[in-house]
Amino acid sequence: MTEVQALRKTPEDDVPLKDTATPSISSHHEAGQRAPAGGNFLRTLTAVLWSFIGIRKNSEFQKDAAQIKPLHILAVGVVLALIFVITLIVLVNVVVAS
Repeated sequence: MTEVQALRKTPEDDVPLKDTATPSISSHHEAGQRAPAGGNFLRTLTAVLWSFIGIRKNSEFQKDAAQIKPLHILAVGVVLALIFVITLIVLVNVVVAS
C-alpha cells in the first residue's frame, strides 16, 4: 500500500455498507409485502417506450429504477428495437416496390 492510500484509508472503509437505494425481494418478504407482479411488464414497456422518445420525468425514472429489473428493460428494449427496425425495412420495401 502506498503512502497516499494509507493516508486516505479510514476505519469506515472497512465497514461494509448496506445498499438501501433499491429494495430487494427479501425486503418485501421481511415487511410482509409482496413485490408487484402483474404491473411490472406494463411498467417496463412504458419505461422503454418513453426512453425511445427521450422524455421521462425524474420522479417516474426513480420509481422505475426501484421497481423494474435491468434485465427486463434490456430484453424489452431489444425486442422493441427489432420490431422497429423490421417495421422500417418492410415500410421501405413497400414504398420502393410501388
